[in-house]
Amino acid sequence: VITSIHTTVMFSGKTVGTANALAAALGNVGAGCSNAILPLIVLLLNSCGVSDAYAWRASLACPAVLLLLCSPLYWFATQDTPRGNISHFCSKAKPELDEEPQSPSVHAPWTRALTDIRVWALVVVYAGCFGVKLTVVRFTVGFYIHDFGTSVATAGFIVLCFSFLALVARPFGGALADIISHRTKFGIQGRAYALFVFMLVESIMIGLYSLSKTVDSLLYSVTLLGFFSFFVQASEGLTFAVVPFVQPDLTGIVFGMVGAGGNIGAVVIAFALFSFVPGKISYTT
Repeated sequence: VITSIHTTVMFSGKTVGTANALAAALGNVGAGCSNAILPLIVLLLNSCGVSDAYAWRASLACPAVLLLLCSPLYWFATQDTPRGNISHFCSKAKPELDEEPQSPSVHAPWTRALTDIRVWALVVVYAGCFGVKLTVVRFTVGFYIHDFGTSVATAGFIVLCFSFLALVARPFGGALADIISHRTKFGIQGRAYALFVFMLVESIMIGLYSLSKTVDSLLYSVTLLGFFSFFVQASEGLTFAVVPFVQPDLTGIVFGMVGAGGNIGAVVIAFALFSFVPGKISYTT
């Protein structure tokens, strides 16, 4: 959420969709790398005699170290706005002595965001793209291991390719939204039209992918997964190309609500799909 807000501040309305989508795409690639690399680290630790229970826990130290390295880099190598840091502007501002300081209501921004139907619509939309994607990524490794008999490394590589498509698909969605908004007669509504079309195709792709086991072809299944990955991640880019224009002065709150919708959607979808299906293999083990 902080990254999205920072990106929105740093870029103009003509390119903010592309910028937000590209920044988020790099985050998705990081998640894909984790899904592919961490199992390999576990296998390496297993070969050194470490049990599965401790190997999985020890592998989580790798992203923790990377986060510790990135945090000071973000603090010292970035600035708040294209013109400089906000603290620099505040130090130059001279308060008016004849004006009493105003204390705006803390609840007013939240009330505006919570009562805006457009915000809740985007929450549901993002749950339908990002939430679905998280659910698919969560179970894809186990799906290919148990149903197609692939190795852990092969299944992890498939998930890695799935996530790496974000580098193309998500910026494509954001760039498409910017182009439609500023170079066609549809304007801002064109962003919503494009989002609708891409989510419709996404739903068709996930439906076909769910039936890929009946064909019993690994190539066919991975191909459908690739098409689904492109449209679902382009939909994510389109979603966050719309968010900055809903409540421009409440960007942080709206970004937070929509982003939370994606994560909550993943939990709800996984619970709905797998909690009430008896006799199925749990791909979480």
